[in-house]
Amino acid sequence: MITKLLISTLTLLLLSATAANSAEKLDIKTLDISASSTNGGSQRGAALAVLADGSLLLGGGKSGGELFTYNIESKSLKKIATLISPNRRINDSKFAINDIGILTQSSSAVKLLVSYPRLGLERNCVEVVIEQLDFNRLTQKVKRVSNWLISKPCVPISAVQHTSGRFAVIDQSSAYVTIGDLGYPQISDRKKRGDLGS
Repeated sequence: MITKLLISTLTLLLLSATAANSAEKLDIKTLDISASSTNGGSQRGAALAVLADGSLLLGGGKSGGELFTYNIESKSLKKIATLISPNRRINDSKFAINDIGILTQSSSAVKLLVSYPRLGLERNCVEVVIEQLDFNRLTQKVKRVSNWLISKPCVPISAVQHTSGRFAVIDQSSAYVTIGDLGYPQISDRKKRGDLGS
């Protein structure tokens, strides 16, 4: 018993000494931004993905459901798709592309996922869509491939959230998606909550 206590004490002392000797140095820098640009009036641009060549894919725009490319060198912005049709959204900034993930990419093509909320067919509830797209970088055209997920149940419009539908790409055929509870009143009922709470 005494031997175990001595060994444990000695181990703790050695670990403490090692941790103290390997302390990280923190270098804090500040950066003054001389100019910035903002857009009000319900325009969103929260979704962003950086491609291997440094160019960007951006989601948002005036309708919220638009997809853009942005070339940093030429500072050129080009709309390449509109994903949320006007009859499947209301004029609210929460109805916008929430996330963009790259499945595969080359100099000529990108396979990607996007997520966004949209109104259900009856326009009285909201569902979250995870959709796969193919972007031909040479022709600057987007092809809609398939819906990976349309969340169920459809929830009240007041429940839509900016964070629902965020994901992390695992590989070219899978992603980890968070839907959240969307304020669904029966979230504690496993049978009724469907995809929610994930």
